[in-house]
Amino acid sequence: MEEITFLKGFFDLLLWCVAVLLLHPAAKSSKRLKKSSRIIGVILIIIFCLFPYWGGDYYHSRDSFDIIKNGGYNHFEDIYGLIIMNSGTYTLFRLIVWGSALFLLFFAYKRISVNFDLSLFYFVSLSLVRFSYARVSLAMAVILLGMTIIYKPIGNRKVLSYLIGFIIICCAEFFHRSAAIGIFSAFATLFIINNSKKKIVLLALFVPFLAFFVSYVLGNLLNTSFAAIDASLDGKIDRYLTNETAERGIASKIAIFLQWTNMFLSAIAFIVLVIKNKYEKLTRVEQSFACYVFIIMLIVLGLSLDFQHETGILANRTMCFAMPANAVFLMSIKSRNDIIKICNMAYRFGLTASLYNLLYATYMGFNRSLI
Repeated sequence: MEEITFLKGFFDLLLWCVAVLLLHPAAKSSKRLKKSSRIIGVILIIIFCLFPYWGGDYYHSRDSFDIIKNGGYNHFEDIYGLIIMNSGTYTLFRLIVWGSALFLLFFAYKRISVNFDLSLFYFVSLSLVRFSYARVSLAMAVILLGMTIIYKPIGNRKVLSYLIGFIIICCAEFFHRSAAIGIFSAFATLFIINNSKKKIVLLALFVPFLAFFVSYVLGNLLNTSFAAIDASLDGKIDRYLTNETAERGIASKIAIFLQWTNMFLSAIAFIVLVIKNKYEKLTRVEQSFACYVFIIMLIVLGLSLDFQHETGILANRTMCFAMPANAVFLMSIKSRNDIIKICNMAYRFGLTASLYNLLYATYMGFNRSLI
């Protein structure tokens, strides 16, 4: 398998930095981006998703593309096999998959219609690096779009919107097997979106039980669901779900610390928002995204405890489901100047995590060039 080089790592780093700087004016109070900046920013985002050299999954996916293209069997979902067989090149395949994911995600952001530019800025700063990493991003975008239709109905057609939204969310399962976690979290928002203060206290009281349930029961279900196809792939999926092939060096621990701190600060921000009675200021669809982030981080907490099944790595992958929604949640806080200190802390940790991942990948590429 081809590995990252210094030039490839530096290309991603430079591309991301330019995109962040270009969209940064949106972070200023009531500031809207120029149309040209927005268009160029979106183009840079697409290019970044086409060539995320920084992460190993880019190369693994290309190997899988070649295997399927040549008639071999791979663990990719059927829909990706169909796309691959009708794609001439790996880059075209990525354009279809990540182009669709970005279109659906930005359409969801637009439907929220509070401050698209600020959501876009937070997405690039905090989520783009991870969003570009794996095909599960398409499932993430599908879930968020479905949520916007449920919580912001089409016209006055509330029942029809609920039905369409539910169907769209369930369709995410076709795009990645782990989407079950995101689907569950999306539906769980219906439980806590109203009377959130009482329900958060209730959830807090049952955190030990929830931690056990999530780590043991959900871990068991996911391992069982993967077992059949894993046997034909020589245990690759089992290693994917566990720590066997995970990086355990200090560099990996630093990256995880930065990313987890960012996301757990966002979960804390949600709790503070509810306790201070500022949660009601958010629109219905903004509330749903905030609840979604909070629920996923509870699941991450449970999975990180590793009851019986080795689910620590799965916890890290699960957290990624919350990241595109977190861009909207932080936008909601920033736009109203609520609990701004926690918001800024979460932003700084998330920004540092993105920058760290890209710098480390560039460093590793430089290191390999010396060997």
